[in-house]
Amino acid sequence: MLDSDIDTDLKEYPEPEFPNKEARQAYRRARKLIMDAAWTGNRSLTLTGAGLTALPPEIGQLTALTRLDLHHNQLMVLPPEIGQLTALRELDLHDNKLTALPPEIGQLTALKDLHAWQNELTALPPEIGQCGMLGSLWLMDNEIRELPPSLRSLPGLSHLYLHGNGELRLSRENLGPDPRKQGNVPPNCPALLDYYFATKKDSRPLNEVKLLLIGRGGAGKTATLNRLVANEFQPGTEETFGIDIRDWRLDCPGGEAVAVHVWDFAGQSVTHGLHSHFFSQRSVYVLVLSGREGTAQEDAEYWLKLIEANAAERGEDGMPPVLVTLNHWESGHSRADVDRKGLQEKYPWIAGWVETDCKTGHGFDRGPVRLPHRLNELIGGMEWVRAGFPVAWHRAKEWIAGMKEDYMPYASFESLCTEELSLAAKEVRSLAVLLHRLGIALNFGDDPRLQDPAIMNPHWVTGCIYKVLRLVPSALMNAEDVARVLPDEPPAMRACVVELMRRFDQAFPLPDREGWYLVPARLPQEQPDGIAEEFGPDAANPTRLRISVHPLPRTILPAFVSRTHLLSDGLPGWRWAKGVVLQHAGARAAVRADYADRIVTITLTGAPADRPVLSNVCRRELRALFSEIPGLNPKEEMEVRRGVWADVALMEELERQTSAKLPVLDAGRVEMVPVKPQLDAIAPPDARDAGVWKPSVFVSYAHREEESKDELEMRLKILQAAGWAGTVWTDRMLEPGESWGSANIHNLKQADIVLLLLSRAALASDYIRKKEYGNAKEGALVVPVILERCPWQEFAELSKLKALPKDAKPLGEWKPNRNAGWRDVMERLVAKIEVMQRQGK
Repeated sequence: MLDSDIDTDLKEYPEPEFPNKEARQAYRRARKLIMDAAWTGNRSLTLTGAGLTALPPEIGQLTALTRLDLHHNQLMVLPPEIGQLTALRELDLHDNKLTALPPEIGQLTALKDLHAWQNELTALPPEIGQCGMLGSLWLMDNEIRELPPSLRSLPGLSHLYLHGNGELRLSRENLGPDPRKQGNVPPNCPALLDYYFATKKDSRPLNEVKLLLIGRGGAGKTATLNRLVANEFQPGTEETFGIDIRDWRLDCPGGEAVAVHVWDFAGQSVTHGLHSHFFSQRSVYVLVLSGREGTAQEDAEYWLKLIEANAAERGEDGMPPVLVTLNHWESGHSRADVDRKGLQEKYPWIAGWVETDCKTGHGFDRGPVRLPHRLNELIGGMEWVRAGFPVAWHRAKEWIAGMKEDYMPYASFESLCTEELSLAAKEVRSLAVLLHRLGIALNFGDDPRLQDPAIMNPHWVTGCIYKVLRLVPSALMNAEDVARVLPDEPPAMRACVVELMRRFDQAFPLPDREGWYLVPARLPQEQPDGIAEEFGPDAANPTRLRISVHPLPRTILPAFVSRTHLLSDGLPGWRWAKGVVLQHAGARAAVRADYADRIVTITLTGAPADRPVLSNVCRRELRALFSEIPGLNPKEEMEVRRGVWADVALMEELERQTSAKLPVLDAGRVEMVPVKPQLDAIAPPDARDAGVWKPSVFVSYAHREEESKDELEMRLKILQAAGWAGTVWTDRMLEPGESWGSANIHNLKQADIVLLLLSRAALASDYIRKKEYGNAKEGALVVPVILERCPWQEFAELSKLKALPKDAKPLGEWKPNRNAGWRDVMERLVAKIEVMQRQGK
């Protein structure tokens, strides 16, 4: 449309002043689109990136509008007429220049999702508490100084994201995961608001800090701990099992003495799997290096990068400080040879270098630079160490930290807090979440698999898991093996340890051996026979990918083996400590870790038509694992010619921009390689096409049916890899410490397909039949999957549903085995998705 046409149509309407001609024309185009939408009765309007500095007041005429997208403009205010959009359910304002939201925002009583991140908001209007349907409020990267109490009156507000609002003085432990960096994250709102307003009411300085001693086994971490806490040297100190936690009082400047909780981590590689669960931003790190092994530079790079990856949510708090100690400085051993200046340039948050010797006391009570003095200066200068903490919560925290028991039932913890400390039950839940995030007392929500969700001593949890990892006789274990390793623990708590190992991807049940588990970290180091022949350099026409990442955490392959184990069951023992072979249809994939070169390779053989789906399963699972450590930044490449590699992300971007070919250097010559055929070899076209609608799926099941859930979850991953399904929600995505029920219901309400795994145990659960099925969103496809003979048709809420497999024949009765039944389920589910796609879902 010509600008003159716009002038003719709209010159009768009053206009605000504009900074330039472009802003005026953008406003007029937007007004024209709004008037057209009012005429046609549109329910959705997108004005993204339109160059708007003001929103036309005619927006108030769109009373039937349910979605309004205004992100990536230059809006500084919203007109009061925005309050007339009483049918609006989603409002996206992110990436503008808004300094305030109008009070009329409270009139949006149907609003469910409000995206206002990356603006210049300094406050929220109290009227926002009138948006009774509001469930998600995205306010990251603003300048908010205070939250209105009316937020607590919103009954459905489960997701509140305030990252990047430094004036609120909320730590990452309070804020929870950043959704921009960690994808689908669980609800965090109740705990966050309870903490914030309790602090406003009555608080005192926290005066606590967590100090983490890290480094390879034998570097001298335990000796460093003894020197710090007691200024003594104990020769022949035994290696640490798990984590040794000691308290140390430090008279820092700026206030009362600080309680330093010193965590000494086991350094052996088999135990690295749990370290990252306790790394955090609001900590101080002491990296202990030794020259004994001649690997000080490599060790420094590994641990500094691991800290950066695990603690780098790079918000207002920045990176945690690290003091690097060069141990054994005077004891006759080889000194740690490191490039201090190079490391300092690469990792500017290194707070200093200290030459230490635990035997002689150098660097502790004598020497030019002393570790206790440097820690005193560092910790005393950290503002958050003196941050306010609710007084009532202080008392609960101190009681928990001082209790002699290693665990207590959550019900007992709740009774103590409500009766002795006068906390409301809701505050107790929030306190449990915060204590978990601070590492004071672990609590994994109300996870039914743990039977009795206890408040647990983190030292006990990690100690038990590390003992199992180190002392079970082989990679295979059962309840008797765990009992021998943990003889003093009751059966229920031994079962709890095994379930936590499953949760941390440290173990998985063997489907063909009831009561047996496999611990991937304990698998043999040597690659099995037959791998080199099928997947090595002379493999017949393979498809090859590689993922480079520094550091390559030793947790990745064991977790990958655990999460994909159903695709490696039945193969001839092709699992080992650094690799695994998966099979789907007529294709096989060898996934191997090379820790020296810091790469994971994927080599596919077998039927070329079946390779793309299996390749995409591997790539998606590895991407998910790498994304759980936000700072890793893996680089994925594929072999486009023998020995010639191309960046997959670049190829995907070229495909999106309809560029047909990629220049690559082959034997000194530039060759133009077609992009699409290469990408088709590693991922089906529909899986790469964002324009293809893919349903989100929620899996509902009784926790006695964990094995069936795992079977279904693996098959759904295959559907995702093939491009048939979008997000799949199971309880694996629940953040430790969060409420199981609220996370379940939130994700259930977002799902397009709800799969009900029905068994006698599931039917016995009112929660599954009524709470979960009853909260499915309007229009969602609810599909019962019959696991065993059970009276599911006797329940009114289920009887009218079309069940799978064919004729609702239970999976356990299919021949030759239940895999045939599962194939029928997935084929019929795909047929249902095809119908949904044709209907324009």
